[in-house]
Amino acid sequence: MTVWLLLMVLVNAVPGLESSTKLNEFSTPEECQQEQERIGKDMADAYPGDTSFRIDCNKATKPDDSHINYTKIIRDWADTKHPGFSYTLKVMKVKQVEMPADSSNGPKISMVFQIVLNYVNGNSQSFIVFIGEDSRLYAWVETEIPNEGEPVEEFPEKDKT
Repeated sequence: MTVWLLLMVLVNAVPGLESSTKLNEFSTPEECQQEQERIGKDMADAYPGDTSFRIDCNKATKPDDSHINYTKIIRDWADTKHPGFSYTLKVMKVKQVEMPADSSNGPKISMVFQIVLNYVNGNSQSFIVFIGEDSRLYAWVETEIPNEGEPVEEFPEKDKT
């Protein structure tokens, strides 16, 4: 599916800041250009002469959720969070999240997982992780380890790595 992204792009790289920020997404280039012009004018009025940023419309292809390898995203996160640790991964609950179309408060989260990392030393940790529509893991919260009797969500065969 093709979408048009409205971006604020920093002209000069600033350490610690992303070089571009998604402001919104649109289904047609005309919608994106209208908003680009409106925001560009508002920013020019508010910050006359400031050339440190620009507002752009870029065509992007949105990933098809059926091809997202959630197991790999979670394993990559766990490997980064605990480098060098050996663990097994257990997914306890999965919830698909429908974000309102007009939601503009941060990234659009599409999947929420509760996972348990069982380390070879016998310790365990449980987390709830939030994955966005763009296949990035945006946040995690450590939580209580669920009871063993709770159902386990099986990943589709294509997600097993």
